Amino acid sequence: MLIEMAHSLEFAMEHLPALTELSAGGDRKKLAKFLIGLTERYLSFPMAGAKKK
Repeated sequence: MLIEMAHSLEFAMEHLPALTELSAGGDRKKLAKFLIGLTERYLSFPMAGAKKK
């Protein structure tokens, strides 16, 4: 899903710049930083229904 999002955002950066804030220069490093941050936040959330020890 993250790979799909990366492709969609990169397409939007190049072809539909009004749809994303990342298009303000087409910087792929900003896109990578955004996706890494999103992944880290996602992985840090506790799973629903997981039992705590």
